[in-house]
Amino acid sequence: MLRCGSPLTLHVSSFNRQSAFGPAKREQSAFTLIELLVVIAIISILAALLAPALRNAREQAKGVKCLSNLKNLYHGLLMYANDENDYCPTGYEFAGGTDVFWQQQVAKVITGRNVPYTEVVEWEQCPSGVQSAGQIEFGNYGLLRDLCYPPRKLSSVAESARIIFVFDAGGYMIRQSTALDPGYAYWYIPGYNPAGTAMYNADFTKDSLNGRHGKIINVVFVNGHAEKQAVEKFVNDSQQWTP
Repeated sequence: MLRCGSPLTLHVSSFNRQSAFGPAKREQSAFTLIELLVVIAIISILAALLAPALRNAREQAKGVKCLSNLKNLYHGLLMYANDENDYCPTGYEFAGGTDVFWQQQVAKVITGRNVPYTEVVEWEQCPSGVQSAGQIEFGNYGLLRDLCYPPRKLSSVAESARIIFVFDAGGYMIRQSTALDPGYAYWYIPGYNPAGTAMYNADFTKDSLNGRHGKIINVVFVNGHAEKQAVEKFVNDSQQWTP
């Protein structure tokens, strides 16, 4: 009983905090070991799901760069023809005691200097192709052999929208027969080597078997339009190989 005038004193310790507010909760750690393992497993699954999409995105970007390279080569070929009475460059010739390839002739027109065959120009290399050869004729693009060996006038091509000109390839000049039946060399189409023939080196063999851009061939036609073609269609369509 409180007396008048007596101070009111509350003893906090007299309150049963557990009964008033429920059981006191113990502070938990951020993650238990099991929770951490579950998080790691989820991240691993997501990474595995995203990896193919990321690879495809990278390969598509390389394909865009490849097509840009081919268009640069095409414009260089037109510049060469403009200077040479409408003729394509010679696919290959032995001049002045040295090898001269069509890529060198185009590179000279574009850069204004003589490019030795041991120098590989950046835009003559497909980002998805073989990068280790170190000689210009081992570049990653091919010219239609029936237009450049011997060289023909571009104006002689009656259906320029139908005839391929420069494209993804394993060598410097290609005709359909070597595309369909690649031999021990570097004349091949990436992704088309049904017999598993060994190429000039292991890198070329791998390129001929695996292909580029998901076994898609980038190609620029004589009239300048560009296409992406499946490998099988590209090598088997005789109409586009015959100017």
